Amino acid sequence: MVQIGQLEKQFSEAKQKLKSETSAFKVVTRRSDLKKRWLFAAKRKAGLGMAKANKKLEEVEKHKAIEMVKLEEQKAFAKDNWNKFVEEKCHADQMSQQLEEVERTVEDLKRKMHELSSLRNQTEMATDIRKKTKSSQCSKVKHLKNNLNVEKLRARHNKLKYKLEASRYSILHHKLGCRKIGFIQLLRHFDVLDESFLPVSGSIQDQTKVGFTDELFSFVYNVLVVLSTFYPLMSKACTYTNTYELGLWILFLK
Repeated sequence: MVQIGQLEKQFSEAKQKLKSETSAFKVVTRRSDLKKRWLFAAKRKAGLGMAKANKKLEEVEKHKAIEMVKLEEQKAFAKDNWNKFVEEKCHADQMSQQLEEVERTVEDLKRKMHELSSLRNQTEMATDIRKKTKSSQCSKVKHLKNNLNVEKLRARHNKLKYKLEASRYSILHHKLGCRKIGFIQLLRHFDVLDESFLPVSGSIQDQTKVGFTDELFSFVYNVLVVLSTFYPLMSKACTYTNTYELGLWILFLK
């Protein structure tokens, strides 16, 4: 009888132990199913995010091609302005040489008139000739000076116009370089996102820490600061101060 009682007691204990282990197994199984569902949902969100990002990247590439065409047009326009400036400068130099020749002619005429004025018998005639010649030459010199001033002003205007076009070309080239850097950093950011969704063991916080180490956090944060100038949604990520918060934001990014 004693042995039967002991056997019944052992059977009862074994039954209770089996029941508790079965309950624990069900809990573990339920948690595993929930975790698998969560990972599936996260991967699906990541796939949707990558599709949206690829579409956005295609739009950016189209915009980049348009900007390149505009840049080439600006370069051609700046080159034409420079050629015009060179031509105007050559024309102004020619006008300056003509003015010097006219001045030498005037000086020669003055010398000749002075010689004529020394002749007493031809004083009146020399006076008339001097007045007429001086009036004619002064008018011609004045006209040439006015033309030279106009050409100088035109050359100065073209030079200023060329400088403005060169500055505009430099700004466009700098903007294009910044956008190229933004595109490269955006592609690197997508690679980091893709690696962060690989299934690993541990809790959600451990998975985030594996995908975003301190070194990656600094890199991703700098990329998001650059992207925030083009995409307003990225500016929210710049407010996070640790890798866990930033990782959760990327995991649940829609």
